Amino acid sequence: MTNLPLLIITAMIVCLLIAPSEMLLITAVAALITLVVSGDPTQLIQHVGPNAVNVLATMTATQVCIHKMMEGGLGERLAFWIANITAQPIFKNVPIGILIPATFVPVTMVTAAMFHNLTAILVLAPIAIYLCKRFEIENQVPLLSAMLIASNLGGASSAFGDTPAILQRQIWNFSPATFAASMVPRNFVILIVLTSLTCWLTARGFRSRLTGAQENLIRSRIRNEFRDKHTYAVFDRRQSAIGTVGLITFIASQFSPFGGMQIASAILLPLLIMTPSEKRAKTLLALGLEPTLVILSIFIVAGNAEQSNFIKHIVDLVHSHSGVGHVEALAYFLTAGISADGAAMTLAAAIHSATAGNLLSAWQLAGGICAGSSMLASSASAGPVLCLIARENGSSKFSFRSYAKFGVPFSVLMLVIYIGMNAIEAHQGSNGLQTNARRIFK
Repeated sequence: MTNLPLLIITAMIVCLLIAPSEMLLITAVAALITLVVSGDPTQLIQHVGPNAVNVLATMTATQVCIHKMMEGGLGERLAFWIANITAQPIFKNVPIGILIPATFVPVTMVTAAMFHNLTAILVLAPIAIYLCKRFEIENQVPLLSAMLIASNLGGASSAFGDTPAILQRQIWNFSPATFAASMVPRNFVILIVLTSLTCWLTARGFRSRLTGAQENLIRSRIRNEFRDKHTYAVFDRRQSAIGTVGLITFIASQFSPFGGMQIASAILLPLLIMTPSEKRAKTLLALGLEPTLVILSIFIVAGNAEQSNFIKHIVDLVHSHSGVGHVEALAYFLTAGISADGAAMTLAAAIHSATAGNLLSAWQLAGGICAGSSMLASSASAGPVLCLIARENGSSKFSFRSYAKFGVPFSVLMLVIYIGMNAIEAHQGSNGLQTNARRIFK
């Protein structure tokens, strides 16, 4: 096959960088052109169909659980919890310019790892913007940028709910425990660097006009506001309990021998049955129609690109150049252009084949994708969502351009850290960092 699929991907990348807000239109047009020019569109659909359906079913199952938990007041609980942290006496001497990012950045990563990166941004970003306004932190760009990167780190720390991780697990057949033991140490190092940098940038640009006593009084007032809102709001406790049980069951089932489609179907079936009839359509579309169409479109474009001469050449390069850094760099640049979903779809099977299923190559690919998805706001699925939230909540300084000033250099640093830690594991052997992490967990 010629490199026409590569030209389609290149055109899609350029259009996404020029008009990232038109992601649905651009990816849909690219997918339709791919189907028109492909030699056998039926074969292409058969090729990408199983992976696409598995990924969408798994993501839908997790989002339905989260949707029900949000109906039960999950967002309000998180808001009160974070506000309560800032008001604790132990932190009264910690400047708010340091305390806010030191709280939100790690919490975003943990929330994304437990639920989903989109969920973390949707729930936490409005709270962060609100608190910044109350404390007169005008430059919110470093915090919001760091939260987007932290959501990517969280998504790259669990083997479910994140599209690249789901695809890699299907191909490499590793367990969620193996993935976490290998990726969490890498991502924890980056989280420390990210949090420290964000605290420094936020504190440096923050000039409080409040005294320590006034600031602590505002912290207490904000905590009481969130507490009262949570106390008097009306929540659907039954749906929250159903979502919580469903999510716990979903996570536990990841350690079973059943496939992603079987698990997702088993979770979705009782969830839909226990949902009121008037809410079932909205619940089933918890993932969102637009993200679903974007993911399907990227699967089609990337699936066709797998057969191009370019990808075959890449596979040959991986076979002949097995040094540390090649997989990470390739995944980094491809992800920056066509997003994490597209890069995973394009590279996962090829990398697995080229390295004979070596698990280290899975961590190299995951690290490169995570770093690449942090380069531009259009490279991460949560990026456009965060830009929309910032605009709707009056944080006009945060944009694709302002994020790039933070994301591009930091994503390069992430790539260097991943390559360095992968080199250490390659030097120690196949069980290097993974064995050390399991000792720590024990």
